[in-house]
Amino acid sequence: MMKDTRQRRILSLIRAKPIGTQEELRSLLERAGLPATQSSVSRDLEELGVIDGAAIEEIVGTIAGEDTIFIAVNDRKTQRAAIKKVWELFG
Repeated sequence: MMKDTRQRRILSLIRAKPIGTQEELRSLLERAGLPATQSSVSRDLEELGVIDGAAIEEIVGTIAGEDTIFIAVNDRKTQRAAIKKVWELFG
């Protein structure tokens, strides 16, 4: 199934190197012979729980859009810690 293959490749790619945008990830998938729309990549990231799977305890929720990820935290105090950890995750 194409979706399963694409999602496995997404996990492989994000573990191998920092990827800054969904468009960059989409481009890498295309070069690997797995063309996908940006909206498919966004849904895949959401289904895979990429942010939630990072175990960042400061994050209480996320919403993935077409080219944006909204990250909710409890308060301003935890916001800086969450931002720092997300940047470390994505390089």
